[in-house]
Parts: sequence; structure tokens; C-alpha cells
Amino acid sequence: MPSYADVTQRAGSLRAMTGVIEQEFTALLPHFEHALAAYLQDRTIDGQPRMSRRDTTYDNCPLPTIADKQLLILTYVKQNPIQKVQGQLFGMSQRQEEVSHDQKPPCNR
Repeated sequence: MPSYADVTQRAGSLRAMTGVIEQEFTALLPHFEHALAAYLQDRTIDGQPRMSRRDTTYDNCPLPTIADKQLLILTYVKQNPIQKVQGQLFGMSQRQEEVSHDQKPPCNR
């Protein structure tokens, strides 16, 4: 599973996967984090209204950092792979991958 840290170790990989260079990726990160947090404040990850619990990242989350989440979304937007391929790349089941596509609304802001 490619993590942001792994991808940035290989020259040119970040740009090939996402279409942005490291400085652009880093500049987008606080905006993405803010938009995602705002989105998850009143919705669950799969877009349902949040009833009680706040959003938390579990220890076994395939995308533990905000940079990894942004990497997944930017890779999806640039490459537009089928869900099966995206799931294989990021070590997720198809159900987890379907849920991660619900994270795209914060990117549209």
C-alpha cells in the first residue's frame, strides 16, 4: 500500500500518481484537512447524517494520516481507476474503497 511517505521517497512518483508536486501537495494539505473535518463533523464517512459519535481514525485504518487520505483522493481524481484497482493499490476491500470515494465532497470545496 503506497503511503505518502513511501511515494515521496521515489522521485517523480507523487507527480505521476496525483499530478501535483510535493510543494503543491503540502500547500493543499491544510485545506483538505479542514474541508474533510468539516464534512465529517455532521456526516459519517459513507455520507449518512452523524447521529452521535464523532469521527475517529482507528489503529488499523488503511489511511492513517491526512496526507495518505489526500493521496488516495488525488490519485483517484487524476487516474480515475476502477474501484478494484484503487482498493488493491491502497490495501482496501471494495467496501472500504466505496466508502473512501465518499470523501471526495471535501475535495470539491
